Amino acid sequence: MIVIGIGSCQHGTIGELLEVFVGKKSGQEEDYHKEMDATMFEGWWNKVLRWIKDKLPDQKVAVVIDNAKYHSRAYPHTIDRPKSALYSL
Repeated sequence: MIVIGIGSCQHGTIGELLEVFVGKKSGQEEDYHKEMDATMFEGWWNKVLRWIKDKLPDQKVAVVIDNAKYHSRAYPHTIDRPKSALYSL
């Protein structure tokens, strides 16, 4: 089972941002990271960003994530841009 979610001290676990699915891989040598890819993560992440924008419009928000491969991706058209141009929220 794979669970991705987000929460805070103020809101607890945010149910509408909780995703749970059963992985298709089985066996001890298999790794769930092969099933959670950048496309899936980015779809969920976009939901998170919309929720933050709608529910917390005037608040500063800090997000902490680990360094899993699907949490970041380099796009050729963004590599030479300043960081300020990449932030769209």
